[in-house]
Amino acid sequence: MLVPVVSLAARLGLAAVWLFAGVPKLLLSEPELNEIAVSAFRLLPDWAVRPVAAVQPGFEVALGVALLIGFGARAAAALSALLLAGYIAGIVWVWAHGYQIDCGCFSQGGEDPSATGWGYAKDIARDAGFLALALWLVAKPRSWAALGPGSRLPLRPADDAEAAEDEPAVGPVPLESSPAPAENNATKTEA
Repeated sequence: MLVPVVSLAARLGLAAVWLFAGVPKLLLSEPELNEIAVSAFRLLPDWAVRPVAAVQPGFEVALGVALLIGFGARAAAALSALLLAGYIAGIVWVWAHGYQIDCGCFSQGGEDPSATGWGYAKDIARDAGFLALALWLVAKPRSWAALGPGSRLPLRPADDAEAAEDEPAVGPVPLESSPAPAENNATKTEA
């Protein structure tokens, strides 16, 4: 019973992360600010910065909504894990090259002269925690209050039994044994 509770908490927690990260970026009055945050990493060629900066917030919000409603929880968690691994790699890259930036995860991002190694270590640890949630959900996506197939758990055990009756049987179905001949039954009862 603990696994579905942990899965629900992980799913809703990761949904909150993506929604808190993506919605403010979508609502920016100046979309160029997200371009500045993406370009500050110095990982992408100039021609790729604008498309990535334009798609990233919508992708984060889409992951957040999918996880919030539980539709395709395993797929959303797998995509979350890939995105988080990329974010961690980007922060490691910036730290290793001595750049001083704000990653832009939950803020505007861009150059930040006050950025330090300790700040990068905290960002990496935070994202590693989010990555752990995503990996948990890849392995155990089923939880309550989920809409997607393969993600939903019944609220009551009786629901599970009813659902099992509606689903076709998988694997060999045992044959019913035929009743023993009448004379064998008669001899057994006399003895």
